[in-house]
Amino acid sequence: MRKIPIRSRRCTQDGTFFNPGDIYLSALVEQKDAWLRQDFCQKCAEQLKPQGHFWKGVIPEKETVASPEDGSLIAVFKKFYAQDHQQSFAYLFALYLERKGIFARRGRAIFEELQSGEVFHLQPVEVKPEMARQLSEILEAHACPSV
Repeated sequence: MRKIPIRSRRCTQDGTFFNPGDIYLSALVEQKDAWLRQDFCQKCAEQLKPQGHFWKGVIPEKETVASPEDGSLIAVFKKFYAQDHQQSFAYLFALYLERKGIFARRGRAIFEELQSGEVFHLQPVEVKPEMARQLSEILEAHACPSV
């Protein structure tokens, strides 16, 4: 599994630091063994014709401290994400975290953790009731709120 780099603190093209409230464009380019992520300020993004996966975002107005519950949920998600045989649960869980406002979807199968800027690429799956039931059981076992 290839890791996607977190959002940069400055524009790839002109080096401008991002400030709270700034609009940015992130582009992912798939390379042989890794993802290349480039983040552009709004001014530079207007001159680009991005290829591959890309999305716009806004730098959060202020860094908020994640609640202990959020940290627990993210930790459980990362356990799923790290295991190839758990990718279907990771996708379902990413949808749950998106609904809770912890993740934002940046494409059909790309999710960004809003607090850290960490990005996860997942294979979409058809969500079946049995999967939701199993995920609820897993969440209960990890003392997280159920789906």
